[in-house]
Amino acid sequence: MYRRFAVALVAALATLTACGTNSPMAALDSSFAPAAKTTGGLVVPTPTRQFMFVWGSITINGVPAPAGTIISAVDRVGNMAGQFTVWYSGYYGAMAVYLDDPETSLDEGAVLGEWLYIRVNSHSSRSKFKWTKFGDVVRVDVATTSTAPKSGPPPTVKSSSVTTGKK
Repeated sequence: MYRRFAVALVAALATLTACGTNSPMAALDSSFAPAAKTTGGLVVPTPTRQFMFVWGSITINGVPAPAGTIISAVDRVGNMAGQFTVWYSGYYGAMAVYLDDPETSLDEGAVLGEWLYIRVNSHSSRSKFKWTKFGDVVRVDVATTSTAPKSGPPPTVKSSSVTTGKK
């Protein structure tokens, strides 16, 4: 299990450096980070310069979640701070969960100390965790009893054209 996690973590870090630089932080530069967008009907989080990783086991109705299950980290109003697609049945992560960038008007992620909630295929679960600090790796095991996606639109993320009142 931990070997699979290590492989996923190395893959996530390799993705951060894939933009032709030796520094993972340069990969998160604001010129690299796209505005929040919808891809294939799914809202994807906007990367920022600060993030933590969340990983763990995932079961649906007591059975390991299959590959392709989508795990999301959202705040109390539904703004997405992270997302991960299960690669290995029963496990997810390392999911990057982003901190909001105070230098932009976009609400890209969490606030330090904020509770975030895990959604499975857009359906709420009882699992939650607190955004602690940049670089932390936190285990959050998720067990849910529903496989049906939540009805209605996917979690919302404010676009760059929307102001949030930040100065």
